[in-house]
Parts: sequence; structure tokens; C-alpha cells
Amino acid sequence: ETPLPNLRSIAFKPAIDEAMAEGVAGWPGVQVRVVCADDLQVMADDDHLHRIITNIVRNAAKATTSRPAGSDAGLVVAEARLSGGQIALTISDNGPGVPKSVIAKLFQPFSRAGSDGGTGLGLAIARELARGMGGDLELVSSAPTGSTFSLTLRAG
Repeated sequence: ETPLPNLRSIAFKPAIDEAMAEGVAGWPGVQVRVVCADDLQVMADDDHLHRIITNIVRNAAKATTSRPAGSDAGLVVAEARLSGGQIALTISDNGPGVPKSVIAKLFQPFSRAGSDGGTGLGLAIARELARGMGGDLELVSSAPTGSTFSLTLRAG
């Protein structure tokens, strides 16, 4: 079982930078870009936030490596926007997109969207952690040119 979140105001950009670095650590050819105001604060649990972002970025980095030979380098972009009292963090990649056959069950435990031998729990747990912090995680778009996920949380 997931422990209850310990919500507190966190500097968002350093948290994103750290999780992005860990998420692409196994894929040295994948580039990352973070767009986030230095003073943006989010109300979150440090560990839960890190797990969510790292999971999405790891999946994105893995997806970009399945691009055809000779393609541009893999790229994962995280962009945070403040709107009212909510922060939306979008994480986009230039991979092949999520297969249409798995989109409907993407956040269900054991759905295993990829063929990497994973358990199929990563996105289900990430969504559960986001919702536990009063936010949400969803797939915004998926196309042959990449996918975009959105994590929404309260501003801190």
C-alpha cells in the first residue's frame, strides 16, 4: 500500500530537474528540456512527486529509443504552467506514441503497455499517487510523433 502523502510546499523546478535526470539516466542519447519558472512552488509529497515524474520520463525515454535509425535524437520536454491555484506539468516526448490498443487500459494495473518486461504498475501507481495529493495524471495526446502526459497539482 502507498503511504499517505506528506504534503508541503516544494520548489518545483529543482524537483523536476532531479526526476528528469534520473528518468533518462539509462538512455544517454535522450535529451531533456525543462520549462518552469524558478519561483514556482507546488503542494506535494517529495517522494511521490519524484516517483510520478521519474516514471513518466523513463517511459518517454524508452519510447524515444524505438524511433527509426537516422531520426533526430530522442527528446523529453517537461513544461510547468500555473493557472489559478493549479499547476499543470506536461511531459512530452518524440517517440512513436502510445499504441491505440492500450490507451483505454493505460492506467489499469498490470496493463503492460510496452514490451519491456515491466509489471504494468508504473502508470497505475503514478496516477494513484497524483490523486492522493489532490491532483491527477492523464494522457493528453498520443500520435506517431509522440505522446504528452499531464500531471496537475495544487500550487504551493
